Amino acid sequence: MDKFELKVSGALEHIIHLPDSAQYNVLLRSTFSLVPSTEELPRPLAFVQPTSVADVQLVTQWAQKEKLPLCVRVGGHDSLRRSTLGGTVVIDLTALNEIEILLDEHSGATSDGLKPAGTAKIGGGTLTGNLLAALKAQGCMVPTAAAESVGHAGWAMLGGYSCMSGVLGMGVDQIVGATLVTANGDVVTVSESKNPDLLWGVRGGGGNFGIVVELEIKIYKIEKFLAGGLVFDSQDISSTVTNFLTAYSNLQSSPEMPAGFYGLIGVVNIPKLGKTLVFTYVWLSEDRTGETAWREKMKSLGGVKCIMDAVTEVDACQLVANMSKVAPYGVYGMFKSVNVSGDALRHEDFLKIAVQNIDQMPGLPGCALTIQQYRPPVTSNVESQAVWGPREPHHMLLLIGTSPDEHHPRLQESIDWVDNFEASLRDIILAKSYSPFSFKIDLGSGEEKFRSLKEKWDPEGMWSNAIPGI
Repeated sequence: MDKFELKVSGALEHIIHLPDSAQYNVLLRSTFSLVPSTEELPRPLAFVQPTSVADVQLVTQWAQKEKLPLCVRVGGHDSLRRSTLGGTVVIDLTALNEIEILLDEHSGATSDGLKPAGTAKIGGGTLTGNLLAALKAQGCMVPTAAAESVGHAGWAMLGGYSCMSGVLGMGVDQIVGATLVTANGDVVTVSESKNPDLLWGVRGGGGNFGIVVELEIKIYKIEKFLAGGLVFDSQDISSTVTNFLTAYSNLQSSPEMPAGFYGLIGVVNIPKLGKTLVFTYVWLSEDRTGETAWREKMKSLGGVKCIMDAVTEVDACQLVANMSKVAPYGVYGMFKSVNVSGDALRHEDFLKIAVQNIDQMPGLPGCALTIQQYRPPVTSNVESQAVWGPREPHHMLLLIGTSPDEHHPRLQESIDWVDNFEASLRDIILAKSYSPFSFKIDLGSGEEKFRSLKEKWDPEGMWSNAIPGI
């Protein structure tokens, strides 16, 4: 489809990139999950890079008039490549990256020692690294994704698992307001007092009701905290994983689990060590009473020996910068996730499957298993405040089989490993999954209300390519 067929004119010409432009090809390859040269690249009709809300309105009205399908992206991190769809007009929001920090000097510490600092209004295209840098300048932070190049709004709206959650809650639990451009180009503000049903839908429903050009989120007065990796002796990886997961699962269900503590389990390939259990340890609370004793407990959990303690004082910027190195931008391969029940880690059937697949994990740096726990936030009644559904205690398993080299001789083996691992878990996984790594999700009791909102705000299916799909 050429420029004439697309009927591009006026102000739109300055922000649109058609297939014959150099910028089109740059944007086509600007995604986290790269398309191998053996596969055909998806060919969007065009890329649009709005620089203002008015530009977003213009593009939306034009697309509606011309009946063109839309696709919205920021960091391009969707592992299933849904951020750059062929046959669509891809709206790249990265220029909408303004950050306004609204400090509340009167907020006091909560009973859990948290220090709410106010809110931040961020453009829909704001990247994680830029958000954390702006908050750091004010001595603040917020739970974010583990990579600097992830678009924060999309990550938060779709649930937002974070190793900085702890008592703060998920990314979705931080959302207090949003501004959307709807299918007909109107600008709509949502909050607890304005269109509260739509706020409920945005919290988990992402861009199903319009293009989110601004998000307002809670922020916290936390400058420094303790975080880092605990590396365990994994010469017998099967025993290490079995003993640690069993003991950790029992610990999670006990009342002694500190409110300010959070952890991420990982099995990764480390040079000279091979497959190794690494536990990312995070102590968010500024109250460090009992922290030393707790860390020592973690270092010998399940009788597994810790061979390296890299926990140190960091800020959120440093933590995410370090974690970003583990998954550099632009890889080939496969990511998938599944959710399992809160007590699955100590069940014999799960442990048998996990150990068997870990034994078969290819020895590539880009192959890994991570296990992240969902812990309810301090905020009460979160289930009724968001459409995001997986609120029962659970773990999110992320299966990673990637390489920065598309010609690596073991890349296909890594992809097959992810597929086989997922297939082996099908009898024990939960129906509710993490939408950034799933094609369809189960909204549970919120599905009827969600569909009703969808019919009201998107009657013609303008946002049919939005995540999550239902």
